[in-house]
This record gives sequence, structure tokens and C-alpha cells, in this order.
Amino acid sequence: MLHKVEKKFLMFLSFFYFVCFCQQVQGYVLNAPHILDLMTKKITGVESLSVSQKLIIFTKNPDNAQVEFAETLKYIFPDEFRSEIVSEHTEKTHVVSKGASITVADGKIVSESEKIFDLYKDILLYNKRELLQKRLYHLGVDVSVSSFGIFKDKTAFVIGAEYPDKSVPQLWIEKETFLPLRWIVKVNTDENSLIEFRYFEWKRTKKVWYPEHIEFYKNSILMRKIDVNSITVNTVFPVDLFDIEHIRSLYIHADSVDSDNKEDDMSEVEKTIEEFNRLFE
Repeated sequence: MLHKVEKKFLMFLSFFYFVCFCQQVQGYVLNAPHILDLMTKKITGVESLSVSQKLIIFTKNPDNAQVEFAETLKYIFPDEFRSEIVSEHTEKTHVVSKGASITVADGKIVSESEKIFDLYKDILLYNKRELLQKRLYHLGVDVSVSSFGIFKDKTAFVIGAEYPDKSVPQLWIEKETFLPLRWIVKVNTDENSLIEFRYFEWKRTKKVWYPEHIEFYKNSILMRKIDVNSITVNTVFPVDLFDIEHIRSLYIHADSVDSDNKEDDMSEVEKTIEEFNRLFE
């Protein structure tokens, strides 16, 4: 009889220890706002940034051919961004300023909303915790959820999901460095409709950290990648480069584009891929 009592007591102690241990482990997971605060403070302490990079787009050709373009990025932190692509056959400029955006291609306005592949720059641009948190929430990231995950042998904070769930929007931030690893964006209600941005080879230039290599995936298929050539800190840019009203006054809308298009998000993704392939072939 005594043996049974001792056995039950030991089982109770084991269960009690297990519960306490689990609570302790969960306690080490920082809340999402705190993680974002540490991340944004880590990435940059500068006013502006100029980035020269190579954009590589993989086509749908059977041989998986790729096209390459020289691209220049201009950042004015925390909420102004400009991308310029100039090639032999086309020119494309994309500007974001204080929540608004505009895209001009070949001398015409082709969009006044951001495309899904433009979002990769958000975690680099919005370097204030409140702004980034609001942006993530707008894009479906549940900023009340955080957990630990493993990606390419690195431990990371997962904001927006309970690891290993990958069916919802989420941002991964490396635990040791507080630098972003990956960002998963869900483009519609289909669980298989995912766009993922992966950030590699972070390099520090003065007071800013920036990834030298970025990869874009659609449903785990590599669609494009970026290789950074150079970074210049605290460049002074003309104000009108980011003035969307001024840019809008310089160009007309392309006849084939409806700025109030209500197509579903996945159609927009497919359209974006086709536009890039058509513009840059």
C-alpha cells in the first residue's frame, strides 16, 4: 500500500515539475512588440540609405532562364522609399511615401498600390517599432503571438505563429542577433498561397545593418533574388524624388491599367510576375 502511495506521489511531482518547466520555457519567449523594438533598434540608426543591387528574375521558360537588372534603392527612414530600374528596353520607378505608393513604367503610371513582391523592403524601411508593428498587423501578422522556431540551424523568434505552423503570415527574427531571417506573407485564404522573403548575409555599414542577399519564394519555389553591390549611408536626396503628388503630375496612367482593380490577391501575384517578365524580357 505504501508503495502505491509513493508511486502516486512521485507521479504528481513529475507532473508538477513538467508543468513548471514548460511555463519557464515559455517565459523566455519575448513578446512580439519587445522583439520588434530590439530588431528595429539593431538594424539602423541613420537617416537615409542608398543601395546598389542586382535584381534577378526567374522566368517561366522551360530552361528556367533568368533576367538580370541593375536596381538602385533610396531610403529615407522611417517611411520613404524609391526603387529605380533602368535597362536598355525599359525603365521602372516605384515610390513609397508615408503610406502611399506609385509605380511608373516606361513613362506611364501603371499602379498606385504596392505589389506583393514590393513588400520585402518593409522590415528594412519601417525602423520604428510602432510603424513596423502597424504594418505587420495590416498585412495579417498576429503581433500578439510569438514563439521559438528553427530555420537553417538557427534559433529564431517567430512573430505571428506558433512554430511549426507556416500557414499564417509571420516574421522570423534570429534570437542571437535580432536580425530578420524570413518573412512569410499570405496572399489569400488558400493555405498554399504563400510568398516568402529570406534575408541572408547581413553586413554592417557604419550604423546600419543590411542583408547582402535576399531571396523571394512563391509556394517554396524561388522566383527572384537580390544581390547587393554597395551601400552608401546618409545620402542627401532631392525631396521631389519621394513626392507622389509631384510624380503623379508628370505622367499619365497607362490605358490598360485600372488603379481600382478589385482582382483577388493571387491574381495580382500572377499579374505581377507576368508584368515583370513582359517588361524586362
